[in-house]
Amino acid sequence: MNTYSPEQVAGRLGTSRARVTRAARARGIGSAEGSRLRFDDGDVRTLADHLGVTAVVDGLSRTESVVLAELSRRPLGLISSRTVARACGISPAAAVKAVQSLVSQGLVTETRETVALGKAREVTVLRANVRHPRWTALLEQLHGVRPSASAEAAPAGLPPYLEHAFWNVDRQTFRGLKLTDDGPFIASRALTTSDSALLAFAARHLDADAWRKAANLRGLAPETRQLAVNLALAAKAKGER
Repeated sequence: MNTYSPEQVAGRLGTSRARVTRAARARGIGSAEGSRLRFDDGDVRTLADHLGVTAVVDGLSRTESVVLAELSRRPLGLISSRTVARACGISPAAAVKAVQSLVSQGLVTETRETVALGKAREVTVLRANVRHPRWTALLEQLHGVRPSASAEAAPAGLPPYLEHAFWNVDRQTFRGLKLTDDGPFIASRALTTSDSALLAFAARHLDADAWRKAANLRGLAPETRQLAVNLALAAKAKGER
């Protein structure tokens, strides 16, 4: 069985030896070989899930890499540096600095748009610039960047900007919807409306069981049913990671 030193694990995760050893002590993982701490493959996976993974991305700092990787997974974009900070598990100040740098490099775009946030509001939407000349080369490297467990926690319910997609539900009921208890209903609404924001949110946060139950609804078009099956498989794989 292969084992790894704290330095080797830190190199694989793109972090410091100190962060690796602190996380290992907090979780009681790793084994001692003499006076040295060693980690097996399972330990490394546990540490990767907790600390995230930051691959080396050409020309970008660690924080810039984390921000750009997160935006690359958000085709609808994020609406502020503070939202970016929560999604990436970094400080607001670090997010502002990284976003400003990425915008100056042309890797992130800022667009003023009117969006539904309970009511229509004009906001600045941040998106990865997939038309940038470097994008194809960067994308493979960005796939090696994973957020830490301290990044944006899964919400309990639905955000206000999705209320319009539940037009036949009163406000009190909408606010009481829970992703765990009402997942199949939310999944079915995501599948049967043409609301890309709801589908993106649901794909990110609902579990496999919600999508499996939604896939069994009567009257779904074959391609919609297959989408639900695919989302169930993706959610299952994410839960097993």
